[in-house]
Amino acid sequence: MSGAVRCSAPTAPARVGENQSSYESKVGAVNTISGSLRDELGVDFSRACAQLAEARLCQDVKDTSANRAAVVECWTRVDAVLDMYLLDRQLREVEPWAQ
Repeated sequence: MSGAVRCSAPTAPARVGENQSSYESKVGAVNTISGSLRDELGVDFSRACAQLAEARLCQDVKDTSANRAAVVECWTRVDAVLDMYLLDRQLREVEPWAQ
């Protein structure tokens, strides 16, 4: 692999379920997207996948317990977003007016 890869701390909440607005205020990020829950889940899924890719790259560069834990944490985040998407989909089938 050519070139140096600089691995940084994950760019998402440290814990699944951590308040997103609290996290964003910590890092100075502003969420400018407004729309449906499904739109927000799409953004969250894309962010979680990008963070997973970064964590896996860091693990490929240096396989440490911290990097392995970061990969597991990212997979947990991806899984949580997918669970929320499935729950939203189930609720839309039961309550069509919620669409």
